[in-house]
Amino acid sequence: MRAATRPSTVRQLTANLIALLLSIAVLWGIGEVVVRLATPPPDAGDLTEPLPNSPRVYRLRPGSVARRSGISVRINSGGFRDREYPRTKPPGVFRILLLGDSFTMGLGVPAESTYAKRLERSLAAPPVRALVSAAGRDSVETLNFGVGGYNTLQERLFLEEIGFGYAPDLVVVGVNLNDVYDERGRVVRTEGGVVEHRDLGASDGGSPIRRFRRTITATSRFASFLDYRLDQLRRRLREDSGADTRFNELFRTDNPGYASLTRELAAIRDACAAHGAGFLAALLPNMTNLDAEYPYRAAHAALAASADSAGLPFVDLLAGFLGRKPETLWVSWENPHPNAAGQAILAEGLLACLKERRLGPFSGPSAPTPSDFLPPATPDRPATTGRSP
Repeated sequence: MRAATRPSTVRQLTANLIALLLSIAVLWGIGEVVVRLATPPPDAGDLTEPLPNSPRVYRLRPGSVARRSGISVRINSGGFRDREYPRTKPPGVFRILLLGDSFTMGLGVPAESTYAKRLERSLAAPPVRALVSAAGRDSVETLNFGVGGYNTLQERLFLEEIGFGYAPDLVVVGVNLNDVYDERGRVVRTEGGVVEHRDLGASDGGSPIRRFRRTITATSRFASFLDYRLDQLRRRLREDSGADTRFNELFRTDNPGYASLTRELAAIRDACAAHGAGFLAALLPNMTNLDAEYPYRAAHAALAASADSAGLPFVDLLAGFLGRKPETLWVSWENPHPNAAGQAILAEGLLACLKERRLGPFSGPSAPTPSDFLPPATPDRPATTGRSP
């Protein structure tokens, strides 16, 4: 009797297991369809090309077109995401060049929705336009030199190799908290000026679990969505417990990534001075947990203190984001870059800073001195007028 019962039990368990697997497959299929319908199509096309033997490592390929988060991204002939600009600056134009990573480049939003172009439109509208007139100019151009994945060293090299050829009057560096490290290894400059690749953050990317996770999330949009929700839950629990201090811990002088960041900002400031251009470092916030308990205040304070001690013009753009729900400012759940609303907040913060500083002490009846952006004149470098040739 027992022998007869055992096969029946096994068959029942097998049938239940098959039913369970079929149910999971059906639900997974439904989830896959829903997620694919509710999210932008997968990215397509390449925007970058390698730069062999260059510490920049790669660049945006001039003339390339690709799709990112459902948005067409076009790179101009100069190798940056913007309309075409003549290298020779037209008379009467005040040029602002914005460096940064993917936040500045605006991956996931149309080019005209980036904070660079929003700032350009704001500076062209009255009464803000009076600032431009006071600077002895007729119009403003903002050039978006943001490149996804770049750190501050690569941004400086991009500026020196290409950017200064456009004769900017002011260079704004959009600093992201992750500029101090990257799990994939970033390019850094050591004290001796040696350029090297270095892993500045702990990484277990080679573990079997991580490899499986990357494989399944790369092939299934539903798996990617579930992975995102679990990651958000883990991050929220760490932040609520005060345990998520990864960026705060990296903003220390003994961290080579932070040392490289502060050195490169100073190097960009000095290079701008040599070219008669102003300089401003703008700190962009991490767009998670934007309430009163924002967990990265220590990192913001550390960079602000470093900028102050080094004499670097600096603005922290966190205030405009506090009190907002982060998800409403993301391109999508799988792309937590600033959407159009987030880009608008960045532009508003920068505009307020430029209005306060009046774009620098260019000739005009209301232009203040000394400059907040331009270093004082020295015997070997006369004061700049900021006027176009």
